[in-house]
Amino acid sequence: MIAKRKFVNSGLERQSLQRLNELVKEYLYIFGYEDPSDRKSNMENGTDYESSRMIRILASSEEEALLWGDEIAERYVQSLFGDMKVSWKADRFASWIENSPDAEEKRLWDELQVVNYGEFPNFTKLEEDV
Repeated sequence: MIAKRKFVNSGLERQSLQRLNELVKEYLYIFGYEDPSDRKSNMENGTDYESSRMIRILASSEEEALLWGDEIAERYVQSLFGDMKVSWKADRFASWIENSPDAEEKRLWDELQVVNYGEFPNFTKLEEDV
């Protein structure tokens, strides 16, 4: 009886995980931004420097991943400047879900942080990511 019960429980767990995997997909989110040195140079010298970051987001839809990615970008840029008044969104930088990763993005895939919808990445590690 006990062994049968464990088998049933593990079967239910497998079914639950399978349903969860059907509902949640992984998306490659990419965003552009100015870090403090980019901004300083752009303002003082008229340059157009911009940086970018990538993160893998687990979400139920592409739209959800993009919305959450934009929240991550906003908070990340604020953390770089140490100022909650700096707004990535107000500066209207680009962001997108990459559906056809190029060779470089594929090469970096395993090194990128993965977060669930509603979860922030480790910003220190994000800064160190390639």
